Amino acid sequence: PDILMSGALPYFADIKFADLGGSIKFDIKSNQIFTVSKAGYRKRRTDLQKSFKTTVTMTGENHEITVGSDLFEIMTGQANVAEDVMRATLGMEAGMLFDAYDNFTASANALTGNLAVTNYSEPSLMKLCQTVTAWNGNRKAVILGTPVALKAVLPTNANYRYLLEDDYVKLGHLQTFNGYDVIPMTQVANPYSSTPYDLKLDDTKIYVVSPASDKIVKIGVFGGSYSNTDGAYDNANKAIETTIEKAWNVATITNSVCGVVKALS
Repeated sequence: PDILMSGALPYFADIKFADLGGSIKFDIKSNQIFTVSKAGYRKRRTDLQKSFKTTVTMTGENHEITVGSDLFEIMTGQANVAEDVMRATLGMEAGMLFDAYDNFTASANALTGNLAVTNYSEPSLMKLCQTVTAWNGNRKAVILGTPVALKAVLPTNANYRYLLEDDYVKLGHLQTFNGYDVIPMTQVANPYSSTPYDLKLDDTKIYVVSPASDKIVKIGVFGGSYSNTDGAYDNANKAIETTIEKAWNVATITNSVCGVVKALS
């Protein structure tokens, strides 16, 4: 689906397709670097070293949305099946998008050690970018975050001045910070939250990933979208129900690393 190929998702997620009822195999290669040993000129070999790849198999999980209205509501103009189905389709798209975001943020927020920065500072963010780049085979990292979070990505020099033509003024964030690209994650509404007018993405965290390395999150889509609509008199109460179903799955399957800045103050 197009919604998964837009925005910031391609920077940390990879999507694959399979037939309905099938499975997808992800081969995870080892990033291990073999150790060099000093050896005499007449020594035929040194200690044997080897590495193995890991294969992870993903199967789909079916998801459904059912909407409906009775015939009286439709005939009197109180309901519209086509509009309900359209909103159900948008809900299915949101479900896939939210699963991808939830998996990535949960994995990143669980990071510790050198891959997690407690409070933002310019040197700590730069060190995190260096760490992610180095451990991903020198594939350059990028900085991800919501527009609100990215406003914190600034030089710590208090004498720095911004002009009206600067990217920070025109776009709301820097496009490049100390040589690393800054990518905004478009904020999305969260209609499933108990908080009125809540937003989905965390405005207090910044993420660091290497897009050219193995993506952190894998999305599997199985088969197409299917729907079934009842006839006007199939149900005792003359309800016309439409069910949309689609199978997908999302998981963290990778040999790459990412980083997170957990607080911006």
